[in-house]
Amino acid sequence: MNIQMLVYLISNGLSFDNSHSNRYFPLHAAARTSLPELVMYVMDNSLIPVNQPDLTNDNSTALLESSIHGFTRVVVWLLEHGGDPHVLRKRDQMTPLHFAARNGDLKMMNAFIEYKAKPMPISKKGKTPLHYAAEQGSKDMLLILTKNKPNLNVTPEGKETPLDIAVRKSDGNFVSALLARGIDPNPVHDKILPPLYVAVKENMEDIVAMLIMAGANVNSYASDGKKLRTPLHAACSKGLVDLTRFLIENGADKDAKDSDGKKPNEITKKKEIKQLFI
Repeated sequence: MNIQMLVYLISNGLSFDNSHSNRYFPLHAAARTSLPELVMYVMDNSLIPVNQPDLTNDNSTALLESSIHGFTRVVVWLLEHGGDPHVLRKRDQMTPLHFAARNGDLKMMNAFIEYKAKPMPISKKGKTPLHYAAEQGSKDMLLILTKNKPNLNVTPEGKETPLDIAVRKSDGNFVSALLARGIDPNPVHDKILPPLYVAVKENMEDIVAMLIMAGANVNSYASDGKKLRTPLHAACSKGLVDLTRFLIENGADKDAKDSDGKKPNEITKKKEIKQLFI
């Protein structure tokens, strides 16, 4: 519907102040378009405030709707006119910045940060916008989100952190960038393997070195299947000679026992590895 048609309808009694089917207001429908001019026209001819929630169970606002649908120009206009960047979608506790990051929209993310959006909001699933940056391996997104040096260690205990994601994806550049900005190399997990253990198990030598240099605990235990093991156990069981040597040189306990009571050198058949324990 173009603006000329809206002018005609308003002159014939159309009201923008009523909800449609007791769920949405015209402002929310306008925000689902790519036209800030349309949103502006609806606002100018309505008593509905810019942060009016819809009447669904989500309590969504126009700003949330435009961020979900990726309409950056509409988002910027709404922010300029008082749109609240901290509004939450009720079902998942996601903010407009979450959606901008999920969509990889750098311009929209920049706009939210400029309008003082919290850079590390936590969704119901324990995700921050930085999680989406890690999944996409986007250092540009990382730079935007860390512009004001926020605390990166806000992921709820037991949930996957951005560092876990970057290690799982073997993204050394992103791992390095996260560590340089202060992310904890020792996140607390119960059902997720720690970053160092994953890096050792997958023979990621460079990432192992980065994590240890940043303070990763070389003697922490992880639940690998039905066994509790250290990174050194993982290296030995995989027959990784160089990583085994590197871990030992960096303080790995050669006498640590797994949940079966076995030391690392007792679960390898490689002579080169066994020699490292003499």
